[in-house]
Amino acid sequence: MADNSGADLSVFFTVIDPNGRPLIGVDVDAATIEVLGGQGEPIEAQVVRPNTPINVALLLDASGSMAPLIGDVREAAKSSLQNAPPNANFAVFKFSEVKLDEEFRPIQPFTNDRNLVASAIDAVQSDPNGPTCLYNALAQAIQVLERQQRGPEERSAIIVFTDGRDERANGVVCSQLGFDDIVYRAKRNALARTSIHTIGLCQDDRCSNINRVELQRLAGDTLGFSAIGGQTNLTSLFQEIIDGLNSQWLARARVCTGPGRIEAVIKAQIRDAAFPPAAFIFDSTQNCQQAPTPPDVNISSVRYDPSAYDLEAPAPSGDVYRVTMSIVSPEQLSSVIVNVWDVAGGTQVSPDLSFFELGPALTVELGTQGFIAGREYRIQVFAQDNDGFLVRKPQPDSTLRNPQPTLLASQEFKYEPPQKALPQPVEFAIEPPNQPDWQHEKLTLNLKVAEPDRIAAYSGFIADGNGSKIADIPVTEFRGEQIVLDMPVQMWQSRNCALSFAFTLELTPFEGPTSVAAREFKPCRPSLIQRMMIWTRNNPLTLATAIGFLVSCLSVWFVFRFWSQRRLPPEVPTPHEYTVVATSLPDEKSAAAAPSPKSGLVRSEPVSNYRLRLKITQSPQQPAKSETILSHFPCVIGRDEFMEHFELSNRGSKHFLNVAGDERLSRGHIEITVRGGGKFFLTDLDSRNGTYIESRKLEPLKPAPLTGFTAVQLGRRTHMELEPLP
Repeated sequence: MADNSGADLSVFFTVIDPNGRPLIGVDVDAATIEVLGGQGEPIEAQVVRPNTPINVALLLDASGSMAPLIGDVREAAKSSLQNAPPNANFAVFKFSEVKLDEEFRPIQPFTNDRNLVASAIDAVQSDPNGPTCLYNALAQAIQVLERQQRGPEERSAIIVFTDGRDERANGVVCSQLGFDDIVYRAKRNALARTSIHTIGLCQDDRCSNINRVELQRLAGDTLGFSAIGGQTNLTSLFQEIIDGLNSQWLARARVCTGPGRIEAVIKAQIRDAAFPPAAFIFDSTQNCQQAPTPPDVNISSVRYDPSAYDLEAPAPSGDVYRVTMSIVSPEQLSSVIVNVWDVAGGTQVSPDLSFFELGPALTVELGTQGFIAGREYRIQVFAQDNDGFLVRKPQPDSTLRNPQPTLLASQEFKYEPPQKALPQPVEFAIEPPNQPDWQHEKLTLNLKVAEPDRIAAYSGFIADGNGSKIADIPVTEFRGEQIVLDMPVQMWQSRNCALSFAFTLELTPFEGPTSVAAREFKPCRPSLIQRMMIWTRNNPLTLATAIGFLVSCLSVWFVFRFWSQRRLPPEVPTPHEYTVVATSLPDEKSAAAAPSPKSGLVRSEPVSNYRLRLKITQSPQQPAKSETILSHFPCVIGRDEFMEHFELSNRGSKHFLNVAGDERLSRGHIEITVRGGGKFFLTDLDSRNGTYIESRKLEPLKPAPLTGFTAVQLGRRTHMELEPLP
């Protein structure tokens, strides 16, 4: 015969806020317990503070990495004891190398004496080079708690503190058991469940030294609490777990169920605010006869899980919402259908998801692909019966003939993923610059950078005393705190030591905002005589060598001239009337008209059948006339301080074009010649600062063809355009 009287059920529960933290200092006004699976309506429960014992196993990490931290950890753990529940019995364990086939002995067995517990905590020392066998230690502690429990009214909990992952110093896993094994062992006995509360100590901003996700899931899956933080807030981490123990409530109700393992939900109410129901399981031996209940689905909780959220990704990746539903009469349903809609846009953002393996409770994961941060979304739940028809929500007797639409449950939420913490700018300063290298026209800036490893590149500009920009500092790879720059023309030409210039630098890090700093500088260029004296003082050996070489060259020249004048036949013309031409004539007619050789030399006039347009586009001292037509070749272009700017002159068989104002040009910098077929060639005459065509440096004394319009750069500061004319 069925027992219709029911049985008393006691449930321990904790009310948490949206962030998963226990609510402290509030009273629960009411609570209801509902047996799932169509076994009755919600039942009002009596809510009281529990006075039954709670056995707490305190596990402290004693691995080698804890050596510099163990003192602070001991003080934080002892401080939290002052606020522990009065009916709590503590046992203190330290763990490092833990084996499953050896007895796991506590430093202090279970006791309610806080002084004994504090003394045991003080006895915890770090094991040099010890590993972190976290999961083996938890398995051993669960077994100790199961032996300690004297009856179903007692509670069991573990508080575990660690600063590392389950591994040895070489990175190999330390424990034989894993995460799933521990969760199963903590939940396998419905009358003696063990809540695992985890405390993780982070050594950096990303908590790379611990498995943060597993510590949080371990607490969540066993109805415990998790506290993660740094060394500066150790005391608050321990206190957060103790607050969780103090926030437990006890609900008692008389329920009528069938025999077996029963799933139910409890729902609490505080100050007219109802909290989402929480599911739990208990074993029943009674057999109450209940009338079948129409199938229904209710959303118990919608929980955001950012565990797989990638903060480094440009868009949300991997985060999900875990939706828990209670199902009434699941045996009458064939499937449950869930989808998500954008509330403001009125569009469906996720496809219909169907679930077929149903029970009294169902938890599903909804991905956030396509979600927009800050937008409101609605979860909608439907169901199909065993005949394939959509189930309609049951109504009171007066409206059974007009049931509601097929929507069984819905809940709205706002998508608010975690925000990536933006890195701060890198602080730096420009030290007083060194005196410029006037000889090589270079400037050296010394920086003082707080985090040089974060910097990828630098850029900026140089301004004169009036704030006008005179030179850009291009984007350049950052290779150290000393930066060498080209000296601006205005600074090099300055003779006034009172003139000031300003450097503005911008450092660009690999990640984060840029940093800007400025520095004023008053260079004082030495005079020519001072520069010569400095050079002579610094290079005495080179000066002596140069003087000796010059004397030798003059001696050789005088000897050569003396002998050449004595041996030169009187009929040989003077050198300036003759030259050796190494190029072919423009055409056959000209070749036929060429003079016959005389005395081994070829008489030739300068080539004047072709024209070339030359225009100066950039020069330190821009001339009044910047364009000319060259019609006599060969033509040498260089610098002569005794000629007018942009002046043409004849020098023997060659023409010379003076480009004054740029002291970095050689006196004979380039030569332009015409070869067979009227082709123009440009040759760098082994100049001091080089010649460039389209940013390509020419090889000295090697002719380069000019094909049409050509941009040419002499040294660093003089630019010109060359264009053959018809």
